[in-house]
Amino acid sequence: MDNNNSLIPGFDNEKDDSLSIVIRKAEGVQNGIFVYLSGYIDTYNSSFFQKQVSKIIESGFVNLIFNCSALNYVSSTGIG
Repeated sequence: MDNNNSLIPGFDNEKDDSLSIVIRKAEGVQNGIFVYLSGYIDTYNSSFFQKQVSKIIESGFVNLIFNCSALNYVSSTGIG
């Protein structure tokens, strides 16, 4: 199974202790990627989350499928 950096070089260069992001190519979905989130998204880490999503889109993955089952909390800022 691929790790984040093998799908998007440099994806894991920046980390956040409160939010974990794991990405996996979505087989059978053109330009698709699964984005597994765990932890929480709030005012303090929302910019990190937005940067990571931008990296995904800029890499050509435009069909993002988010799995938020391991998120404990999302603030209105986190939703954007």
